[in-house]
Amino acid sequence: YGLGDLEGEFTTVKDGVRAGYQPSCADCPTAEVWWFGGSVAFGWVARDEHTPSSELARVAEASGLNLDIKNLAVPGWTIWQEFQLLAAMLATTDELPDAVVFYDGFNDIASGIVEAGLEGRIDTDGPTILDSDRFGRYYQDTPSLDPAGGPEAVAAATASKYRGVQALVTSILPSSVPVFFVLQPDPFGSPVQLEGIRGITRAPAEEAVRSEFGRTIRAFEQELLEPRSVLVVRDALDRLQDPVFSD
Repeated sequence: YGLGDLEGEFTTVKDGVRAGYQPSCADCPTAEVWWFGGSVAFGWVARDEHTPSSELARVAEASGLNLDIKNLAVPGWTIWQEFQLLAAMLATTDELPDAVVFYDGFNDIASGIVEAGLEGRIDTDGPTILDSDRFGRYYQDTPSLDPAGGPEAVAAATASKYRGVQALVTSILPSSVPVFFVLQPDPFGSPVQLEGIRGITRAPAEEAVRSEFGRTIRAFEQELLEPRSVLVVRDALDRLQDPVFSD
């Protein structure tokens, strides 16, 4: 699945690209960026000109660079689906971007947790897909991850699959196009951010951070820190006094 066209008061999507801030520095160089990810990269519940990619374009403009960011993120997608879109785009155009960004990670580890909880294992060969029906089943029962080896084992298996897709991405991009992988912020990074989704966690924020779900995400973060092929910004929102995530 993907995104259809949408023209709303705060959200506009056309041909799979989310509208965003357009820099206008007359004497600044311009670089085109393809921006992939899930709901956070898309800018869920944010206005077009205030999504993460829009804010990045503002910061770059203030530093003397016009970033033309094509926000190709789709809520619910994992890096495997993002890779599929990248491959399709490269197959149908000769116009390459100046850089590619994958701003993701939460859906990947959430998918691994759901699979491990429901199946008692992780299929290390199959693609990582976050299925909403399966997530609903996991959410309803919250089965233990112990049959799959516990949080650390689930995180390690999911990180291995993530790194596998990283290798696929770099293999199809010309060496002249840099690619950046960023582990996004998520609500389980701090109790303050979890307060905004209490309707989902069904537990006090401090308890949810220490839950199997929260511990597995932290272990996934640690797995991606070595080797340093992923920029980890999970804690970027920790100092905020108000939650930015909502249910």
